[in-house]
Amino acid sequence: MFTVMESPRPDWALHQYDLGRVESVEHVPRGLIHRTYDVRSERGRFILQRLHPVLANGEMLADMAAVTAHLAARGLLTPCIVRTRVGELAAVDGAAWWRLTLHIGGETFDEVGDSDMAYAAGRELGRFHAAVGDLEHVFRSRHSLHQTRRVVELLQDVLGRDLTAAPRGAEVAERGAAVIRSLAGRYLDGLPQCVVHGDPKISNVVFVPRSGQEARRTLGLIDLDTVSRHTRLVDLGDAARSWCRSGGEDERSGFLLPHFQALLAGYSETAPPLAAAEREALARAPAVITLELAARFLRDCIEDAYFGWDARRYACRRDHNWARAMGCIALAESIGEQSGEIARAVAAVR
Repeated sequence: MFTVMESPRPDWALHQYDLGRVESVEHVPRGLIHRTYDVRSERGRFILQRLHPVLANGEMLADMAAVTAHLAARGLLTPCIVRTRVGELAAVDGAAWWRLTLHIGGETFDEVGDSDMAYAAGRELGRFHAAVGDLEHVFRSRHSLHQTRRVVELLQDVLGRDLTAAPRGAEVAERGAAVIRSLAGRYLDGLPQCVVHGDPKISNVVFVPRSGQEARRTLGLIDLDTVSRHTRLVDLGDAARSWCRSGGEDERSGFLLPHFQALLAGYSETAPPLAAAEREALARAPAVITLELAARFLRDCIEDAYFGWDARRYACRRDHNWARAMGCIALAESIGEQSGEIARAVAAVR
């Protein structure tokens, strides 16, 4: 028998895969969406995830499988999907969808400790965009992230309800209206489309463990649930949001300009050159994506249905979402205060 470190036990799902003797299954208490387990067996190490219902569908799995297969063919280390014994991309048990992927090793972080890390991560994101530049896959999923106009519409719908009895209803309405005003006229529309990761937060960049003062190196990107076609500025904007701050998403932090400069320097070394329209819009991408995420957190403060939350530190999902929304808003304000420096940093890259 194998050892399960936390219940509920994903035994049924594991039996749908040809893993040989399973040695351990350990719950990984990270991430906002899926329930994740680190699986070790005699045939290797894997990541098993019970997918969030919104992301549990064959279209998203097929898109991820196509992208990871393409990345692997280009020589990049990537979490390819492991098929079940009967050749399916997921093990489905009623409403529960379980996905198994290869574990690519290395280590991950919840925040960027220094500019060297931002530089290395930028190089990795550039390698990703370069590798998928010739991918001709037609994406089937309709749940791609960073549809900013749609995010605003959904928040407007929430704010149009009677929020009198909702927890923090008045505060959500006030902050939500301000976020919508800030996003007006700043969307990342009309830009060249390419394959994007969709969620390149720093915890989705895997680093090579290092000792001493050796340079940071990366292994690859993980959590490719939201691969799609979009402007690559959504990846760069989301990377800036995640990598150019201190503390977690639920903490109020200023924007770290040196990290942003390092991100751009690393990215420009490995990525295809930016088109003129991309260069012109890049300076506003960090604020747009940060405010977009604030809008999503504010919406979930009312609907209480989507994002995971830390029950060790918060009484409920709404409380955690409020803290994360406030963290995004504080970061966006700091980005605005440094808009001139950000524009000059963008002008310095090719």
